[in-house]
Amino acid sequence: MKEVSLEILCDLDDAELAQRSQQLSLTTLRIIEVEQAKKSAMAEFKEELEGLHKQQWSLSLTVRNRSEVRATLCRVQFHVPAQGFKRISVKDTGEHYRDEPMTALECQDNLFDGSTALGKDQ
Repeated sequence: MKEVSLEILCDLDDAELAQRSQQLSLTTLRIIEVEQAKKSAMAEFKEELEGLHKQQWSLSLTVRNRSEVRATLCRVQFHVPAQGFKRISVKDTGEHYRDEPMTALECQDNLFDGSTALGKDQ
């Protein structure tokens, strides 16, 4: 004689049905927990990827342009090259960066700085 295992539909008694109901409840709760963890993890990955993409973009521009914006210590001379203007130069190299109009507050705060500059020009 030979024995085989077959998948046969069997009715459950009350104890088995209660056990399967408990398993279903626990499985459902675990699915919810895993889905919430997945959602949280996906949000974290998305946030990290967004940061990496921004960094990639910035580095790509830097490499392409062969330059980057850096905080640089500068020296400001008021009323140079003319009254009401200021000259900005890179402090460590002395390289001229730009000239621009002084703000009203700068003009007020540096009211007498121009007298020496005017004296030299006249």
